[in-house]
Amino acid sequence: MIGLYLILSLMTAGAENSLISEVPEKKEAKRLKASSEIAIHNTETKESILKKNVRVVDGKMVIDCELMTIQGDDKKEVTFVLAEKDVVIVKENSVATGDRAEYYVLDKRVELTGSAMIVQTNEETGEKSVIRGSKIIFYRDKNIIEVKEFKGDSPSKEEN
Repeated sequence: MIGLYLILSLMTAGAENSLISEVPEKKEAKRLKASSEIAIHNTETKESILKKNVRVVDGKMVIDCELMTIQGDDKKEVTFVLAEKDVVIVKENSVATGDRAEYYVLDKRVELTGSAMIVQTNEETGEKSVIRGSKIIFYRDKNIIEVKEFKGDSPSKEEN
């Protein structure tokens, strides 16, 4: 699963005794990679806070924002990610934006709120479809999007 020690290793980048060297290797595909200008970790609460130019990569999903809180468990695995301020999530042919995103890692569910919008680009035609709502929930492993107070538009055949 995703290791919280990766967040800690970012905080010690450049230090002589990096935490990454003390942790057994895990498969690259399952690592959560993060970067930011400021990182704070509380070992007691197992919570990390990333500030300014935050970027987290989890497989094919990239989350950019200005403030992020990452919660872990006793196994040093990430369980919850809260992204706030200018949230942009990119996954394959979709770009989602909003004021806040809650990422429930174990459920593979992302809940986007605050001017929530997804722009999907058709790979074959390049046409864009827009989905807006008060809350947009997408399930990463099921390719399902649930929208509260849905407003959307897409190109019609007459426009071609």
